Amino acid sequence: MNNFYKGMATLGAILLTSAAPAAFAAGTEAGTSVSNSIDVSYSSGGETILIEDADTATFVVDRRVDLSLEGQDGGKTVTAAAGANDQVLSFLLTNEGNDASGYDVDIARTGDLGLTYDPTGAGTDGSFYTVLSADNSFDAGDTVVDLTGDNNTLDLAADGQSYILVVANVAASTADGLEDEFTVTATALNAGTNTVSQQTPDASMTLAAEDTVFADTDNDGVESDLETLVVTAPQLTYSKTVAIVDENLDGALSAAACGTAAIDATATAAVPGACLEYTISISNGGSATSPASTIVISDTIPGEETFAGTATGDFDDVTYDAGTGPKGTVTGTLSTLAAGDSASFTLRVLVD
Repeated sequence: MNNFYKGMATLGAILLTSAAPAAFAAGTEAGTSVSNSIDVSYSSGGETILIEDADTATFVVDRRVDLSLEGQDGGKTVTAAAGANDQVLSFLLTNEGNDASGYDVDIARTGDLGLTYDPTGAGTDGSFYTVLSADNSFDAGDTVVDLTGDNNTLDLAADGQSYILVVANVAASTADGLEDEFTVTATALNAGTNTVSQQTPDASMTLAAEDTVFADTDNDGVESDLETLVVTAPQLTYSKTVAIVDENLDGALSAAACGTAAIDATATAAVPGACLEYTISISNGGSATSPASTIVISDTIPGEETFAGTATGDFDDVTYDAGTGPKGTVTGTLSTLAAGDSASFTLRVLVD
């Protein structure tokens, strides 16, 4: 198999089942000896002769290896915001055979998210790990499984089921539209062992002994499915421009007056005392798949300027804190910015 993470969980020979999904009627247990007898009666000399159990045919029920592995998410796709933790992709493994079976569960990842496999389940940003869940919900009671070897990940009784959850923690810097594909593969093993199940050759099959027959999709004891994790994120761009409001060559314009002065279109000199206006803008790309929320932009006033005022523009609020930075800090906040939208606010200063 072309999987680069393979694994095991130290579950011993425990047979796992899930009460939530419906049973699949696996049938008579493998290894069961079935006898079928005939009774014979006939008349002779006016008498009815009855011979019970005149003859018996006996066979042993063979082991039917059958399994299914299905992604459970709609469209087999999960969308997640950049920086989102505990994003879950769900796969359901079912033993549809008539005997207990072990499974070597493997996982392979391809894509652009750069997620790394963390078998410990520490949940660090930019990583993913896997757990077993009985009820398809990710919680503290789930068993973290280390899929890094060719070993028995779990045993399932006939008709037994277990959810395999891939838990991803997306890095905050992940760009919009990037995705990873996760392929989970289950290979049938002899229960309680690391031995891959083998189908009994036709020439060796006999009714007197328990044989093994594959009945899964490709008759090979292996099933796989794929789900995709897609990041939805804003596509933000930022800008800050400056324009001269008034040259204030005579020094008569105070900081307070600068904050409300009309713009002199003929002003060209940013001399000491000049009144300047900064415009701070932010845009969310029209093709972005997610709005940006809780936006905060901070602008630190340098030592060569004196704060003169702000206008909120499209922002919800713009505040000035004189106690931070060389000459204070202006902070603009905006609750949300939809795809295709832009917002800006202005800041005025006097050149010292």
